[in-house]
Amino acid sequence: MLLATDTHALVHHVVGQSRKLGRRARAENFELGVNDPQLLLEAAGLTGIKDPYDRLIVAQARVAGLPLMTGDEAIHDSRLVRTVWD
Repeated sequence: MLLATDTHALVHHVVGQSRKLGRRARAENFELGVNDPQLLLEAAGLTGIKDPYDRLIVAQARVAGLPLMTGDEAIHDSRLVRTVWD
């Protein structure tokens, strides 16, 4: 299953702490996204999320058409993107 990922999920995986990830969030392969104009415009419109970095992460998932691997409750509660964690 292809997923976009939040930063903390990627860091947990890279440093070998994948046990801190939700069961469904233990993805094995990662590819870094690019901040292109389409992504930046999408992020600018996500005013329901206060953190600018979270906006970029949500925008990346939306532009790619992928669910987002994150345990961030604010992102989950925003319902702007489908999230995967547990």
